[in-house]
Amino acid sequence: MRSLLVLLCCVGLVTAQASFVTVNICEGGKGDIGCPAGQVMVIQRAYYGRKDPSKCPGKNTNYTECEATNSEAYIKNACGGHQSCYLVSSNDTFGRDPCEDTTKYTHVEYYCHAL
Repeated sequence: MRSLLVLLCCVGLVTAQASFVTVNICEGGKGDIGCPAGQVMVIQRAYYGRKDPSKCPGKNTNYTECEATNSEAYIKNACGGHQSCYLVSSNDTFGRDPCEDTTKYTHVEYYCHAL
């Protein structure tokens, strides 16, 4: 019986971590991201730039090798460990334009973790 309880515990933990939320905020956009009350965000991947030609239509969308330096660290600091945060998807927010003449977006992948 004891090993069964451990198995149920661990399976539940994996399921909770596998429920990722993915958010894309197009350049010039703003938005709140977050978790339900009593939970905080754990950021798995985040960037400001362009990695996917299908996200946020605009200029030079086939250029997909674009990521602002330290954008992941910025987003993790602003949002990680918080119930919610407000993001502005702009060159000013992330310090400079990582790929001129290309439409960019802020991409965040996270899951919610109970306190």
